[in-house]
Parts: sequence; C-alpha cells; structure tokens
Amino acid sequence: MKSIKNPVAAFQFLTSLPIPIKTDMENLAKSLVFFPLVGGFLGLLIGVVYRGAALLFPPAPAIAVLIAAYILLTRGFHLDGYMDTIDAFFSNKERTRVLEILKESTTGAFAILGAGIWFLILFTSLRGQAIHLMVITHASSRFSVLLLPLLFSYPRESGTAKFFVDNAGTGVFLGGMVITLGITLPFGIIYLAIPALCLTVAVLTGFWSEKKIGGITGDTMGFVIEVNHMATALLLANKLLIIN
Repeated sequence: MKSIKNPVAAFQFLTSLPIPIKTDMENLAKSLVFFPLVGGFLGLLIGVVYRGAALLFPPAPAIAVLIAAYILLTRGFHLDGYMDTIDAFFSNKERTRVLEILKESTTGAFAILGAGIWFLILFTSLRGQAIHLMVITHASSRFSVLLLPLLFSYPRESGTAKFFVDNAGTGVFLGGMVITLGITLPFGIIYLAIPALCLTVAVLTGFWSEKKIGGITGDTMGFVIEVNHMATALLLANKLLIIN
C-alpha cells in the first residue's frame, strides 16, 4: 500500500479524480516522477470523452465538451497558473510587484485575453485529434516541468512550488523521461517531436521567468503546461507536417 500512495498523490494533486486513499506530504514529495503518467492518463480520459461526444454532437460542440472535460478534470489548476502568469508578466511592473500580482486572487484584463487565446487555439486545433496524440501531449507537457527545478530556483522563501523545487532532482527528471519515452515510443519515433517541443517551451519560459522574477513559481509551471498544450495542438494541426 505504501508504494501505491506515491503515484496516487500525483493523481490527487494534478487532477480532480476522487481517489479514496489518504496520502501525505512525503508521498507528494515522492510523486513528482509520476507526473507524466498522470498526464498520459488524463490525455486518455479526455480523448475517450471527446470520441464519445463526437458520436453525439457535431464537431464544434464535441470540441467544447473536450475542453470542458479537461478543465473539470484538472480543476482549472494549470489554466489558473497560466492566467496569473500572463497577468503578472505583462504588467510591466518591477519584480516585487510582479510577485505580488502572481499571488493576488483577482483576474486582470491580460489574463482574460490569455484565456481567450488559449480557448481559441484549442477549439480550432484539436478537432479530429487522435487519442494517442492527446496521451503523448499531456504526458510530455507534465514531464517538461520536471526540468525546471534543475535549471532555476524559487524566488520566494516559501510557497507550493518551493516544495517541488526542493524535492525534484536529476533522478526525478530521468525517471519522468523514462515514463514519457515509454508512453511515446510505442507509437513511433517521430512522436519524440512532442516531448522535445515541450522541453523547449519549458526552458524558454524558465529563462523568461528568471528575468522577470528571479526564478520559477507554481504559476510558471502551470503556464508551461498550458503553453505546451497550445503549442502541441498547433504542431499537430499543421497540415505541412506528417506527424499525425
């Protein structure tokens, strides 16, 4: 039972799935390596929901159901971090004020615009996407955030993300890589383009965040996941590519 609690903690943290197993902070600290596994399972779930919706509705409502299912299954957790990051980083304020904006509960104009862009990209790019591509996308996006604590520090003295920065390391990253490769490679080596893209987005975002606030936060990680969600959707929707 002890060994199962670590991956369960990852599912409880990243999703809204009602798993009736009690976990603690020690389990959560050891759960980071399972983030890609959670992402892959999440991609499978929303892929199945989308296929079911496509049998009942025209393409546009089916995509809307997919997006709604994603938000519900993640509690809007990553999307909230994405919106907060946009609000803070585009405020053009000094570092201290940017950090304060990240912690505020209000939603600004930049966040609303960012959410609109997020919705439009996914709504127009995900139509007809195969389930295995959703699995790879969500596994890869969550794997990519495991790289951030290896390259960047946490700019505050305490906070949720500090916990992850303190507990992530090379072993966690390599373990997450093995899981991500195990999910991706059975479908073909060409699909390695997806985790490669996600890692690139993570690194670029990390440098941007370091310039803005001196490191990474939980909101920054959510931003990385959702930007990867969009970037991968656009990559796979590009008709000039044969990755599909």
